[in-house]
Amino acid sequence: MICDIDLMLKEREINHLVDIATGDGWFAKELDLVFQSVNKITGIDIKNNGIDQFYQHIGNSKGNFICSDIHSYHWNDQDIDCIGISLSLHHLSDIESLLKKFYDILANNGLIFIREMITDNLTPAQKNQKTFHHLKAKMDQVVGTYHVNTYSLDNIHSMLEQTGFIKIYEQIDTNSQKCIKTQEVIESRLKVLKETAEKNYQGKIPPKISSEIRQLEKNIEQYGFSPPPIYLYIGLKL
Repeated sequence: MICDIDLMLKEREINHLVDIATGDGWFAKELDLVFQSVNKITGIDIKNNGIDQFYQHIGNSKGNFICSDIHSYHWNDQDIDCIGISLSLHHLSDIESLLKKFYDILANNGLIFIREMITDNLTPAQKNQKTFHHLKAKMDQVVGTYHVNTYSLDNIHSMLEQTGFIKIYEQIDTNSQKCIKTQEVIESRLKVLKETAEKNYQGKIPPKISSEIRQLEKNIEQYGFSPPPIYLYIGLKL
């Protein structure tokens, strides 16, 4: 998906790229490949379990992994000219305020890249992925982890309208042909849900949750499982 915009951005030099909820740094690496050069990459994540992979992707010379809650992070460096957020809007509370904050800290002519799954025009297999994600979000909320349902495209547009960013590019990868029906996938997805339910409900899984997992299993066996549509937005701060 990122490769489609290479011609638009390849001549641009980025001094400081910040990747929000960076995980293993995969999206930061993708953005690093887009630009002519990136001098410094900061990855911020509330968990540090991806730190080793982050430095493998980015390297020690220009990479800096910071383990921090994004809401309490102190933005001392104002020389930031690119921000990336991939598949993480639904893990960030008070997202509208955060997006406004990102606008404020970006240098003039800075860019924001947002990559997020959406709920629009789903195939039956993608509806199974949505159900899986929403069940996982519900379980995470039980133990205080912020995790909400997948946003629609209108939801995301509404968030961005109030930020000040000017849209310079957007694209949707429908993923509509990527239906997976292998038993391995079915078992791995259901294993994640069952293990999460067992852990988060401390062995006392509500009957409604158990019923929803069983129904999802039937639906996956019938329709398969597919990655969701992915929306890419690039915004500019003037």
